[in-house]
Amino acid sequence: MSLGLRSISLSTASLVAFFSIPSASGLLGDETVKNTTPSFAKEVLPILRANCFGCHQSAKKLGGYMMTDFQGLLGGGESGSAAIVPGKSGESHLIREIVPVDGKSEMPKKGKPLSDVEIEIIKRWVDAGALNDSKAVGPRYSLAKPPVYTRSPTISSIDFSKDGKQIAVSGFHETLLLNSENGQLQQRLIGFSPRVESISYSPDGKWLAVASGEQAVVASCKFGMLRPTNSSEVYSLEAIRSLV
Repeated sequence: MSLGLRSISLSTASLVAFFSIPSASGLLGDETVKNTTPSFAKEVLPILRANCFGCHQSAKKLGGYMMTDFQGLLGGGESGSAAIVPGKSGESHLIREIVPVDGKSEMPKKGKPLSDVEIEIIKRWVDAGALNDSKAVGPRYSLAKPPVYTRSPTISSIDFSKDGKQIAVSGFHETLLLNSENGQLQQRLIGFSPRVESISYSPDGKWLAVASGEQAVVASCKFGMLRPTNSSEVYSLEAIRSLV
């Protein structure tokens, strides 16, 4: 019996629901963690990306704290305390937030606290000077610095709002919301991943789901509640939740 390609193919959005990034505790033994200086790019960043970036990014800075920018990661947010004090994990506000007390931690807000090994990796990285050993892989984008197109982008996904008044179109590192009548750009929803794989409005039109990813780096599915801002024709993305 043969099966059609359609019945066995899986989209990136489907893969997100079934696969997650393994925790550092499953990759590194305790002795390895204790006897080496952790790499930000290889060890710390994957932990933050899997557990923190969904609530602390350009589209949603919970507590005024943006962790996707390295200087923002060090600086902190509304608390006024430095999130990371290089060389001093005991004085770093981020460490106080992630260390659980009576089984509960301030960060992440949702889900389980970081494992002891993950916390130890971050502490050791901070105590070693909190160095950024990431290699620049291209420009980073934000609401203040959106992508600039030199040619027409590849459109991998498109969806119409249920009332037909708005179109959501995939772009590079972003989803664009357009007025369906005149094509006017209403909003740019900028994310971390370069390729948007799938876009879908909820049946009531209040939510927009965006599945995106980068091969061998990260996959995510974000859900944003759409609400009017200053006018009925302009929308903003809020209440971001990231599933990695």
